[in-house]
Amino acid sequence: MLEKNEILKNNKLQWILIFLLITIFGFLVRFYLFEDRNSWHDEWHSIYVSDPNISNIETLKRFWGEKGSEKLTEYYPPLYLFLLKFFFKLFGYVDDIGRLFSVFFGTLSITLSMYLVTYFEKSKKLVIFVGLLVSFNLFLIWQSLEIRAHSLVVFSVLLNLCLFFEVLKSPKKILLFFYFLVSLFSLSLWPISGLIFLGKIIYLAKDMYIKKKFY
Repeated sequence: MLEKNEILKNNKLQWILIFLLITIFGFLVRFYLFEDRNSWHDEWHSIYVSDPNISNIETLKRFWGEKGSEKLTEYYPPLYLFLLKFFFKLFGYVDDIGRLFSVFFGTLSITLSMYLVTYFEKSKKLVIFVGLLVSFNLFLIWQSLEIRAHSLVVFSVLLNLCLFFEVLKSPKKILLFFYFLVSLFSLSLWPISGLIFLGKIIYLAKDMYIKKKFY
């Protein structure tokens, strides 16, 4: 018969394997479709603006639409494009590199989705179900393969939610600091992500009204 510590270790190992295997599986699904992608108008805008060979001032000019006779504009702040520019500078200025940037955060979103479930239910079956659901979600796969901000926005929102629940469990200063930073980062990527704060208010109000729980 297993000792209690051995049972806990085995249980922890099972959780690690679940997270690792489904994350790898989700990455392989996205990478399998990687070669079939061709860049389109909005993606070329991201590539054009994020040119690592130009100055940051020039990047901002391109972001606001300065391109000779054409105007290319996006409806989100330029933070993503500066991050993409840095990624291009590190790994090369080709469209596939920009696509890998999105694939990376799209894959990590699978891991965060599964982790988010554990705040509500410690069920391995439910975590696996959510992990596979996110892995096979056609919209999320599509966004993970686009050279646009969406994949990073989804990742930052999920990270923000995880930190939110961590702060509720243990309001340590370091957690509050990272929660503030990630919140600011999410809003700077795309202000519409601020809608999650409305969801948090509803969640807290529900706990206060139904469970009489005050934070």
